[in-house]
Amino acid sequence: EKNINKYKGEIFFLEKTEHYQLENILSE
Repeated sequence: EKNINKYKGEIFFLEKTEHYQLENILSE
């Protein structure tokens, strides 16, 4: 159960990071 939550948290963090990086690229 805890491992699943940790996995979901990492995926969520990666998606947020990729989205943020994409916005930076598009705004330049």
